[in-house]
Amino acid sequence: MSSVSIDIPTLKINSYGLKNLVNYISRHEQTLKEFGAIKIKLNSDCLLGLKKQKISSKSTNIQRIVKISNDEAIYSIKKVEGINGYMKEHIPISNEETFWSSFIHSNHKHEQSTASVLLNKSLFLKNSPENSFSIHHIPKQSLLKLVDTQIIQQFVPCLTRSHEPGTIFPLLDTQQRLFSLIYHHDGGSRYWYFIPSFERETLLKLLYQKSSSTCFQHDQLFINPSILDKYHIRYHRIIQHSNEFIVLSAGTIS
Repeated sequence: MSSVSIDIPTLKINSYGLKNLVNYISRHEQTLKEFGAIKIKLNSDCLLGLKKQKISSKSTNIQRIVKISNDEAIYSIKKVEGINGYMKEHIPISNEETFWSSFIHSNHKHEQSTASVLLNKSLFLKNSPENSFSIHHIPKQSLLKLVDTQIIQQFVPCLTRSHEPGTIFPLLDTQQRLFSLIYHHDGGSRYWYFIPSFERETLLKLLYQKSSSTCFQHDQLFINPSILDKYHIRYHRIIQHSNEFIVLSAGTIS
C-alpha cells in the first residue's frame, strides 16, 4: 500500500491576506502541521514587490551522483569544481520520472544539476511600496522584529532556480526554523515531497541504517520516494509552478 494519502492542500490568498501573511499562515497552523506544508496561490489582486532586473545564475552546477546504499535508491551529491555546461550523458528532465531515471542511468558520472542556489540574493525589494508584498517584510510581522538585524537575515531565504521541468531539490530539514516560505518565480516546475514532523524519527532511523556517513542536513542527499512507500512512511507531494508559494512547517523534511 502506498504511503501517500493526498497532495498537500492548496490555498488561495487575496491582497489583504498576503499583506498579513504571518496571520494568514497561523490560521492554517493545524493543516500545516498535519501535512507538513501548504501551497499558496495568489489572486489576481496580489502585487509583489519584485526587482525589475531579473537575477540570473552565471553558471550551473555539475554534480557527481553517488549511490550510497547497496540495496536502496539513496544518493549523495557533490559539486564538481571547474566544470560547467551539459555533459554528453545528460538526460533532459521533463518530469519526476525522468528525474529519477537520470540517477539510475548516470552510472556515477557527472550530471548537470537541474537546480542552483544563489546565496545572499533575493528577487524581492527590501523597500517595496506599501501595497505590494516583499518577503523581507515577513520577520516584521512576528516576534522576530525584536531581535538583531543579523538574526533576521537568517530567515530570509536565498534565491533558488530550477533550470528545466521536473526539478527536485536535495532533502531539506526545517527542524531549527519557525516556518519556511519558498517562492517560485520562474523556470521549470518544481516537484516536492513532504514528510510531516511526526514521521521524522522513523525516516532518520532509516537513513542512519542505510547511509550513516551522510548528513541530510547538508542538502546533499536524494531519496527516491519509492523507499517511503516501501517502509510505509507517510509523505505528501505537490508540483509548484511559477508565482506560487510553498510554506514548510517546523520539523518537516522535504
